[in-house]
Amino acid sequence: MNKNESMMHTCSVSLLTTAFEMFRKYNIIKLPSNEDYEFEKILNVLLHAATSTSNSLESASNDLKRKNPEAKIPSSVPFCGDKNTPLIRGMKPKNGTS
Repeated sequence: MNKNESMMHTCSVSLLTTAFEMFRKYNIIKLPSNEDYEFEKILNVLLHAATSTSNSLESASNDLKRKNPEAKIPSSVPFCGDKNTPLIRGMKPKNGTS
């Protein structure tokens, strides 16, 4: 790992740690009690999607899985509810999702 890669890794870890503490402290993201993944793992995917060239959470999740094949990385699950539910938006199918 060269100096720039080391600095970028340190900045990423610092950003993740700071965001994790802030989201936990202010309870910004609420997870269900039966969650399958730790809060930190979910936040890691969200931050990776926000700071990379990934154009979706699924592609960010897949990218992290390629980089860390042994890690348990969350991915999207199909929405099985009513598509007319408030705050649920649909779109033409793209990359396996609508």
